[in-house]
Amino acid sequence: LKLHGAYAKEDDVFFDVALGLRPDAGADADAWMAGITVPLFGGNILASYQKRDGDSVAVCLSAVTTGPCPVASVATRQAERDVWAVGYTYPLSRRTNLYATYSDSDGEGALQGSTTVDRKQYTVGVRHLF
Repeated sequence: LKLHGAYAKEDDVFFDVALGLRPDAGADADAWMAGITVPLFGGNILASYQKRDGDSVAVCLSAVTTGPCPVASVATRQAERDVWAVGYTYPLSRRTNLYATYSDSDGEGALQGSTTVDRKQYTVGVRHLF
């Protein structure tokens, strides 16, 4: 049995797809993850839960770097997200394994006016280490 955990703190930072990571006063968030690995039937069950809790803050979506932000480019950033996942991996040999996973991600859209985002994903595969 193995337990896993992580914590991250973001202060005054905003990620813009077009402009990349940049400073933005008040754009703070806390994120954490807790997980477990349990041996079962010769393989491992893996499960995790992640939570991101961000502050709503007005951000400028314009490439303008000096002067005031154009009014049309101001939006409210909302960054709440919950993700849980479960998976199983089974070793076929020392370097090859089978795996299957399922995850569900729920949260608010990144910007004002965005709808709630609900994503489900699954994977099935074979991994071989050369």
